[in-house]
Amino acid sequence: MDLLFYRKPSAIGAGERMITGLVAITPAAGVVTGWGAICMGLISGSVPFLSMNVMGRGGCFPHKVDDCLGVFHTHAVAGFLVAL
Repeated sequence: MDLLFYRKPSAIGAGERMITGLVAITPAAGVVTGWGAICMGLISGSVPFLSMNVMGRGGCFPHKVDDCLGVFHTHAVAGFLVAL
């Protein structure tokens, strides 16, 4: 996602996407197949990125909370995706 939006890779972005993938796969690890895990990884890597960089730039609720590490987007958004 960093390559698509910013034209350069980011180690912090890669680390955050790894954590969102782990957050997403943990509840479903026993029941999901390989393709399902790949789809969950793609979705949980891209949607929290978009929520952090698109929603986080506006004046909505997540932007008003002091979240310097991106915990809301990394855990809450990815967890919500898995719940769906």
